[in-house]
Amino acid sequence: MSLERERREQEQSPSPIVFFLHAYQPPRELYFVNDGHGEALQIYPEINEQIYREVYRPILVDSEERFPQGMVFSFYSTLREWMKSAHPDDFEKMVDLVGRQKDREYQVLGDPFIHAILPLLPEDDQGLLLDLGQKAFGEDFGFTPKGLWLPETAVSSATLDKAKEVGYEFVVLRDDQIVFPPGVKKEQPVFVSLPSGGKMGVFWFETSESGKVAFDDRETINVDNFLERCQNSQEQLAIGVDMETFGHHKPGREKFLLEALSPAVLTFHRIAPLNLREALANPSGEKTFVGLVENSSWSCPHMLGRWRGTCSCDSPSEAALVEKRKLYEELAAFNSEFQISGSRESDFIKRVLRVREDLFAGRNFEAKFCFGLTDEEKKQYLGKLYSLLGFTSCGWFWGGDNRRERMITQKALETLETIASE
Repeated sequence: MSLERERREQEQSPSPIVFFLHAYQPPRELYFVNDGHGEALQIYPEINEQIYREVYRPILVDSEERFPQGMVFSFYSTLREWMKSAHPDDFEKMVDLVGRQKDREYQVLGDPFIHAILPLLPEDDQGLLLDLGQKAFGEDFGFTPKGLWLPETAVSSATLDKAKEVGYEFVVLRDDQIVFPPGVKKEQPVFVSLPSGGKMGVFWFETSESGKVAFDDRETINVDNFLERCQNSQEQLAIGVDMETFGHHKPGREKFLLEALSPAVLTFHRIAPLNLREALANPSGEKTFVGLVENSSWSCPHMLGRWRGTCSCDSPSEAALVEKRKLYEELAAFNSEFQISGSRESDFIKRVLRVREDLFAGRNFEAKFCFGLTDEEKKQYLGKLYSLLGFTSCGWFWGGDNRRERMITQKALETLETIASE
């Protein structure tokens, strides 16, 4: 193709745009058993309601007919359970809006049920959580998602292999988590070769532009200026941020997001929403294979050290680092003790799905979860469930001393000690 022809085609074809949005809040209420008694732990339960008013309702509920094209998002299990309980009518409206999306399987991303750093878990547990999360998503929305948002985008080849085994076709990563071959044009999607011999699609978002949207208030004031500047700096616009950026961290900016993706504005700027289904199915395009930065994430550049207590992310004190390391090591030891495999894995998943509403509402779920189990099975099932809950990433994310989120892991360990001694 001549350079002149290529230039004309680029002038005729609109630039693609996509916002990858991650919607997640930790479980704000959890129930822990202890010597036959129980304790309900609350972790800032008022925060969900505030962010719901600022973010989730205006973006995911108040849309007239459909969500804007070019908005691809996750909405994690813990949030869905909270919304079912706190705003059931709005939850049903959101489900209806999701159902109206032509490419809903590609626009709404799956999750592994618990926001745990998957590469730090044994591969069997990674597969269990991915399977559990996919089934919970299907029960809520009525379809199986094709894409997956990994917690903190933490990734490894083994994690992608497990995601492929469950049935996912693509994941979303930041561009600095993949290695583009020299001289290759950065287009969407790219592919990673897996240890199993298969491949996983990867849609990526751009580090610098995403950082500006997340942290520079000036970037999201004027939609026209934003789109013009982005279009002048690169051929495709791929932004990845927490959904809470629009309306919570940046009050009022949910309007910016919706305006930036409105058909009239995109047409004016000769920009088109990226269609993930079409991009993956492109029969004429050559697949670009890239390398994977193993054990990387979007919130820790230290081989996932943030969740093992071995790095300086969020400037932890020495006491906080010691506590983080101790929590990780003790929880990993308990988790290896409580194994769920074979036919019991399917039964375990069914039981978790049966009690998930109580599980994330701080209500006693033990009798319903353990019905029909032997004493040994009860010990293994509860041990595995509390181990996995204990790995909720928020237990390690913040570096400050005495962060309340750390109590998720602390209470899980106390409960595991009780279960192990029975």
